[in-house]
Amino acid sequence: MKPPARYQLALLLFMLLACCNANGQSRFSGLSDKTWQRARKNEHLFPYHATLDSNQRLSRLYTYYAGMMIDTFYLDPVNEPREITTEARHYFELAIRLDSTYMPPYIMRGNLSYQVDSDPVAAVAIYDILLSRLPHNYYARHNIGLIRMNAYDYTSALAQFLLADPKELKEEELSYFSMAQQYSDQANADEAYELYRRAALVKMDEVDLYDITGLCYQRMDSTDKAIEYYQRSANLDPATGNALYQLGRLYGQRKHDLDSCILLIQKALQSDKPPVMYYEDLAVAYGIKGNNAKAAEILNQAIARFPNSLQLYYNLATAYQLMGQKGKEKEIRKKADKLARAQGAPLVK
Repeated sequence: MKPPARYQLALLLFMLLACCNANGQSRFSGLSDKTWQRARKNEHLFPYHATLDSNQRLSRLYTYYAGMMIDTFYLDPVNEPREITTEARHYFELAIRLDSTYMPPYIMRGNLSYQVDSDPVAAVAIYDILLSRLPHNYYARHNIGLIRMNAYDYTSALAQFLLADPKELKEEELSYFSMAQQYSDQANADEAYELYRRAALVKMDEVDLYDITGLCYQRMDSTDKAIEYYQRSANLDPATGNALYQLGRLYGQRKHDLDSCILLIQKALQSDKPPVMYYEDLAVAYGIKGNNAKAAEILNQAIARFPNSLQLYYNLATAYQLMGQKGKEKEIRKKADKLARAQGAPLVK
């Protein structure tokens, strides 16, 4: 389970801070005091920085240090994983002691238990400590819900997702957005750009909440509720495509409304880099309606983007077969067989 998107971004901001101690000395990457100074220079980008005392500011820096240690664990096989993760735990715990009301170290410490230690029980226990202080915290509820989903306990997962409060995300997004506007007015383009990016990522966390709640309802066969939450996601960010695609599938498979299915998946195809399954399912929907010419058109578009997708060729051959275009069917099956041999896949008769 990845840390929420905004913390990944924050960690990138402090990329050069990996594994530093309180004096700015690094155990793993040989970073200098200049790196520590760079971190302090960027403190003004923390939300509500002006209202933080020295312990609260240090808590935030320790959190970034520990987070980058985890990145080091994943990215640099030369380092000793046990030593790095032990050090990261130490800094997360220091951050919590310095400011027990600061949420990120709880979340990232829990993620460490789940991702690195493969210990969901310990992760949930850490998230629960945070929830005792902030009962509707989005990130803790979201991550516990994911753990429950991975255990196929959709009822418990759904309960967590429904308790997550997106209002705190909206407040944080507005905070970043307001700060970004101030820096824009002061002609500080780099700071403004970074804060606008953070605001956008916080917004995506809310999109993710609606998507995953919709998925939970979908797997529980609660079609109308699934549609409701996917629609919320699509309304918030129609450019992403996933919610529109899932809505199309639900209308086609569960509601037997192929017109809505086609319309929604067509909209999903307008998103950035739509995956091959969007094209496949749209072609299938046209095929079920008997419009094999349109299905073939969609499949040809897909092959232009995904020339190594064997299934697209076989589906296109079938579409030409149903239209009685034997010459084109034979041509496409030849291409499919050639691709299958190159990929070591079995031939489909």
